Amino acid sequence: MQSRTMSIVEVVTSKCVGFLVALAVTLWVVPAIWGVTVGAESAVFVTGIYTAVALVRSYLFRRLFNWLAEKPIRDCFRQTPSILP
Repeated sequence: MQSRTMSIVEVVTSKCVGFLVALAVTLWVVPAIWGVTVGAESAVFVTGIYTAVALVRSYLFRRLFNWLAEKPIRDCFRQTPSILP
């Protein structure tokens, strides 16, 4: 199992690399293909928003799957006992 600290280190590292790749695509690939010019400030802002959302999403999914890996699968879907006979 991965610790919470290592989960966040992995997610932040991945998202930093993803931010740089997405920024490069926004600044150079999008204008080359569609002819849309994007200012550097706007590109950084929009890419930053998407990166922040992706960072939170990735961390939460990483923790969910680590939690699921710790529990036997039958415990994840076990129903609570009924009070009625």
